[in-house]
Amino acid sequence: MKNILITTDFSDNAWNAIFTALKIYAEVECHFYSLHAYEPTPLNLMGAKSQQRLGAIYDSLSKYSAQELEEVLSYLKTNHKNPKHQFTTLSKPGNLETAVENVIHKNDIDF
Repeated sequence: MKNILITTDFSDNAWNAIFTALKIYAEVECHFYSLHAYEPTPLNLMGAKSQQRLGAIYDSLSKYSAQELEEVLSYLKTNHKNPKHQFTTLSKPGNLETAVENVIHKNDIDF
């Protein structure tokens, strides 16, 4: 079984990447991991209370990420019923590069 990581920002391009991967690997047993990494932008942190706001911002980003990933998973389970494919969603705080590196090592990602 191939383990395939697809990063997402929930944009149309990200959906296209998911659909393309599903088509390319239609005849291959695969476990697809959909990863969304999030971190606050500097604009979100400006102000005297930036440390206090950081926790609230991360909480908000975490909830958004989890909700959007649940929608991705729900859509795929409903509309993509290939018995050769499994799906897992991952929501990680921090920058994308670090999140990808961690997921690759932890989940033995092939692609």
